[in-house]
Amino acid sequence: MSAAEPANPPGILTNARDAAIIDISTRGTRTAAKGRWKDVNSRPDRPNQPDQPERPDDLQAQVESIEMTFNKNHLTLSDDDTAAAYTITLGIARLLLRGAHAKGIVDQQQLARLDALVEGVLDAPRLV
Repeated sequence: MSAAEPANPPGILTNARDAAIIDISTRGTRTAAKGRWKDVNSRPDRPNQPDQPERPDDLQAQVESIEMTFNKNHLTLSDDDTAAAYTITLGIARLLLRGAHAKGIVDQQQLARLDALVEGVLDAPRLV
């Protein structure tokens, strides 16, 4: 695509009919889909214990909000391709923040705070 072409050409993936969408409502959870065990809240080696360590409530809420945003767009962070795109996008956002700092748009303290926000949700695909 040349720089003269619009980034979002009209009619391209603007609705569910145009997109190749996999209906995730019939899929199991990521854990069950990989066939490790059926009860995603426990593992065979640690009966009745959560699969993931405890997370701060605010991080859990952020991860759930991010996943809900993807779900509204017929996507899920438990899909490897979507998770990769999410991680790449956050990497780009971090580069933009560093560029803003280099141009004096944000100072070092602001950059550190903004970068910490991005860092905090970088593992969202693993935590879904």
